[in-house]
Amino acid sequence: MKSLGVIAIILVLLLSSCTNSEEVDKLSLISAVGLEKMPDNEYKIIIQYLMPKKDQEPLPITKEVDGLSIYEANNNLNEFLPRKPYWSHNFVILLSEELAKEGIRSQLDFFRRNPEMRQDTLVAITESPRKILYNLQKQQLSGQTLKLIARQASARKGLGEVSTLHKVYQNLFFKKPFLTITHIFLDGENPRIDGFSIFDKDKYITTIKGDEARGLGFLKLKNKYSSVTMNCLDKENRQITFNLTNIHKKTNAYVNDLGIFEIRLSLEFEAFLAESHCMRNISDTDTIKKLEKALNKKIKELAKKTIEHSQQNVEIDYFGFGNLLYLNHPKKWKEIEGEYETVYKNADIKLKINTKIVQTGAVN
Repeated sequence: MKSLGVIAIILVLLLSSCTNSEEVDKLSLISAVGLEKMPDNEYKIIIQYLMPKKDQEPLPITKEVDGLSIYEANNNLNEFLPRKPYWSHNFVILLSEELAKEGIRSQLDFFRRNPEMRQDTLVAITESPRKILYNLQKQQLSGQTLKLIARQASARKGLGEVSTLHKVYQNLFFKKPFLTITHIFLDGENPRIDGFSIFDKDKYITTIKGDEARGLGFLKLKNKYSSVTMNCLDKENRQITFNLTNIHKKTNAYVNDLGIFEIRLSLEFEAFLAESHCMRNISDTDTIKKLEKALNKKIKELAKKTIEHSQQNVEIDYFGFGNLLYLNHPKKWKEIEGEYETVYKNADIKLKINTKIVQTGAVN
């Protein structure tokens, strides 16, 4: 299975003209890149690349090089790469936490300007890009693995929208920039998506995980899957799990006559029973209504926990409510723009959750 991605890359190159008529066997196919900042103010660029050979499956190779700029470091790749580096099949850009604290806008500039770079490349934050990429090489996995993991975490667990190069850069130019970027860590030998990295403008602040990350998933995503496990209605030490699909989201943001920033969020979910350890009959109409009420309460608790973290812990609007106010009420935005952090900290955010159980499985 792990070789399918590599084979797909080679087939695409062989069957298309995207290489500007250059032969595949004359290229080093970049599949992942990591960036770290060195003590002497230089950048360290860590790349994973593949060298296709006829009738052989190429294995990932990892190399490091330094430079005063990312462009210079990229040029220095030519000192040891036996073939020309080719960026069109790069799947991921990994930024170290320390580097991201200085701001990522300038760090991504090279990749945005590179005509070979695909704008749907995954951008992710991690403690050490070097460790991640050498670990992938050890397991003979390409950078595509990280992008597939991020997509799966987003689509099946509700752990955030995949942060692509285009989306990240686009958010940096909003009236009130807001960023939540995929965070990756090594769980033993395995790379894992464990939450979101939170930014103030383009500077990394912290990473939210667990319930707070799941709450953000509920608040930001639409038509994505997630799951909730809660206690059974009988209050025993038994659990019931539902898969959820966010089917409708409506957000209103405005400033009232008293100058208070008010945000109203309405979320609707469809729930599918995945597993039950409860003793009572789940197909009973009265039981279903009580479970729907309990689900509403559980989802609201998770979402409110994330909102409280945003307002009280970091005092950063990482949901983008400020941009919604700017778009719909530009005059009001202009009045509060200079003191938005204080206004947002004291904002009145209310949630309305409506969940409908649409399926209880193949058995009662």
